[in-house]
Order: sequence, then C-alpha cells, then structure tokens
Amino acid sequence: MIIKSIKKYPKKPRSKVVIDNNLHEIENIVIAKYNLYEDMEIEEKEFYSILDESDKEYGYNCALNYLSKYVKSEDQVIKYLKDKKIKHKNIDFIIERLKKNHFINDDKTIDAIIFGLIIANNGRNLIRYKLYNKGFNENLIKEKLDNIDEELYFDTLKEFFKKCEKKYAKYDDFNKKMKIKQYLVQRGYTLSDIEKLKI
Repeated sequence: MIIKSIKKYPKKPRSKVVIDNNLHEIENIVIAKYNLYEDMEIEEKEFYSILDESDKEYGYNCALNYLSKYVKSEDQVIKYLKDKKIKHKNIDFIIERLKKNHFINDDKTIDAIIFGLIIANNGRNLIRYKLYNKGFNENLIKEKLDNIDEELYFDTLKEFFKKCEKKYAKYDDFNKKMKIKQYLVQRGYTLSDIEKLKI
C-alpha cells in the first residue's frame, strides 16, 4: 500500500491521507508516531493499526472537547462517541483513558450536578429524573439523594418559597397556598419537603 498524499486540515489535529487512491482522515499525532510520508509503502496490517489508533485519538479528542463544555456522565460520553461513529471496540479504551486522566468521574460529577440542580430550585423528584436522563446509575442516584445536603436543600427551598409567595400574592390565602404547593410539586419537591415549610 502506498501513501499518495498527506494534506493537513487548517487548524485541525488531523490530515487528509490518500492511500492507494482511498481518502482517509488520520490524526496528526498518529502520522508523527508512524513517521508517515508521501510515497511511503506500508503493510496492510500496519495500515489497519494506523486507522485504529487514529480512531482512538479522534474519539479521545472529541470526548475532551465535549467534556470541556459541561459536566457529563460516563453514559453521556459513550452516547456522544457512538454518535461520532467511533468504533465500539475503541469506546471502552477511550472511556478508560478518560477515567485514568480524571476527566470522567461519575461520583464527583453527580455531586456537582446535584448541587447545581438544588441551587436552580429543583426538588428531589426532578433531580432524580434529570440524573436518570443523564445516564447515571440508578443505585448511585439513590445513594446520592439519600445523602443529599439537607441544610442546603431546605435553605434553598425556603428562599424559593418566598419567591413563590410574591408570585402568587394576588390570590387569597387558600388559593395562594394551593398554587404554591402545586408549583413546588411541579418543581420536583415532595409532599414531605413541602410539609416541612409549614405552609
């Protein structure tokens, strides 16, 4: 197999590589590792190793870029890599590499997300639903919600309740209480949470 041409993409970590009249996109780090150059002859076995390694590097870089924007669960990263058409056999390798380099840690990530959701006035039920949709393990969700920071949770709920009182101030006491309760339930707060407010 002959490398006919290597052309770098501007501002991208990969290049267009033509091998035996077929175009491939290969990561520059892999090109450097294998010391690839135009008119170089490579064995078929080496060619597939190069493509496989490039797929791993591309997937890893995609995952890093994805993780740099928002905190993500391991499951979300896996789905993202599948959407990027990364080979299934390489996804496990990429996930382990991300964990080893401390870019994925569901235990810490879920804590950060729960904190953010509490501050954004989400109750336990809504937090559970959102965590489940992000792909976190059900046992981990249960463990974290069983050990939620109750002081933070209820301080935030009390502040949110004050805002709700202003929002529904035009209603008589009975209707105001009913509307606030309904709204708090919609926000995921349990009846037990609401009872502690002594509305």
